[in-house]
Formats: sequence, C-alpha cells, structure tokens
Amino acid sequence: MARQRRDADARLTGTAPARRLSNKWVVLFLLLGIGLFNQGDRFLLAGLVEPIKAEFRVGDGFMGLLMGPAFALLYSLLAIPIARAADRMSRIVIIVVGCMVWSAFTAASGLAQGPWTLAGARVGVGIGEAAFQAPAYALIAAYFVPEQRGRAFAIMGLNTYIGQTLGYVAGPALAANATWRYPFLVMGASGLVIGLIALLLIREPRHRIVHSEAPPPRLSALAAQLVGIASYRAMMAGMALGVLSGLSFGLWGPTLFARAYAMPIKEASTLFGLAFGIAGLVGMLSFGAIADRSSKRDPT
Repeated sequence: MARQRRDADARLTGTAPARRLSNKWVVLFLLLGIGLFNQGDRFLLAGLVEPIKAEFRVGDGFMGLLMGPAFALLYSLLAIPIARAADRMSRIVIIVVGCMVWSAFTAASGLAQGPWTLAGARVGVGIGEAAFQAPAYALIAAYFVPEQRGRAFAIMGLNTYIGQTLGYVAGPALAANATWRYPFLVMGASGLVIGLIALLLIREPRHRIVHSEAPPPRLSALAAQLVGIASYRAMMAGMALGVLSGLSFGLWGPTLFARAYAMPIKEASTLFGLAFGIAGLVGMLSFGAIADRSSKRDPT
C-alpha cells in the first residue's frame, strides 16, 4: 500500500519512483570478485614465465613485451572512451561484457600454439580489462554515500593484492600438476561464471543527471582543466611512479627470486605473493579507514 502511494505521488509530481537496488555490500563484493580475476589473469603470466619461455624458446625481452606493451597499450587507450560510455550506458553491462572478453582471451592464452598467438591473446585480455576500473568505481560511488566511499574503495582496491597473490600462487600450483596452460583455462572459465552471476544480481542505478543548458565539455577541454589543477597533477605523477615501481617489481619479482636464490618457481611465487599481498592488504584497508575519518572533518 505504501509503495502504491509513493508511486502515485511520483506520478503527480512528475518524478519517477525510486528503483529498487541490490544490497550495496553484495554489489561491492561481487565487483571485488570480478576484480580478483581482472588482476589475477594478468599476473598469471608473471608466475609462469619460466615454463612459457622454455616451451616457446623466447627470452626475457619477449616476456616483457607480453606483460607490458602487448597488454597495456590498448588497455590505456580504450579505458577513456569506455569510461565515457559508462557515463551514459549501463555500467554493470559494460563491466560484464569486459569480463567476458578478458576471460575468453585468458582461456585462449592457454591454447596458444606459439609466442605470437600468445601475444595476440594478451592483447585481447588488455582490451577486455579496460572495461573494468572506471565503470566499477562509478558503480560503487552510486551505491555508497561519500562518507563510506573511502572504505568501499579500499575494499575494492584489495583486488589488486589478492588478485596478484591469486596469479602468483594459484598459477604455479595448478601448473605443477598439469602444464602452464591449465591455469589460464581455469581462470578464464571462472571469470566467465562470476561475470554472469554479477549480471544476474547487480541492478543498475540511475545515472545522476546534472541539468544544465550548456553542452557537456569536450574531452580535450576537460583534460586541460584537470591538468591545470596542481593537486591533480601531483596525484597523477604519484600514481604513475607507484604503478611503474609496483608493476615492474610485481611482474618480475617471482622470477628474480627463483633465479637469485635457486628456488623452485612455485615456492618463489608463493613467498613473493604472500609478502607483497599482505603488506598491500594492510595498507589499503588502513588508508581507506583513515580517508573516511579525515573526510568528516575536512573533505579535502
């Protein structure tokens, strides 16, 4: 009865009734689950460098190409137009389509017949994964009020460290009982499943529309505006340096440990993943909580 009254009031006032949304914590942890595969799929390669090199008879330079430019170039270029599409279209549909694409190409990585077919599959993984970050954080922002977003973003950020550990630990562990191809097939199939679950359970909130007579700014004008903000420039520089150091060490750390200390790759990947992951988990959660507490006093 109360719902009918609200709908009637909405019709009289010309406003649409509020859409029944999913539980925000279910949404957050489903997105976290997708994020684990987003990160885990790319770090599988790092834990399996040696067996792939041995089969395809390639060097470290070629493996660096697979883990770096082959993945990152289209990932970086496509992230912006996909983010703009997410401002107008269903964010969860974009995320799930991306998850389907990168999961399919992850499985294809395990079927590669040579180094260049593997490189092509990694390009496909990068294309799919470009559809995750911006729409996922926008969806979290739509479900959580500003005072809760620090913790929500921190929980979401755990996908980086848990996903890395998943790639480091699960990859070599699965390969130890089969071949290096098997982990790619398992991760690809698992990503397809969790993507479908998210599509069934997550409801898309309405986009917040800002009413203005002025047309939306061009991308070039918006970029110039952001570059003119000193804090934004500093944040971008810090992120660039952090990602450069974190990814380069993260991708080559297990191989370095295995070679420098004559460790089996499975043991090296496990120890490195745990050391890297635990520190990241503690830092991510701590700073998320600190951000929420600080924002109550001063939003800046």
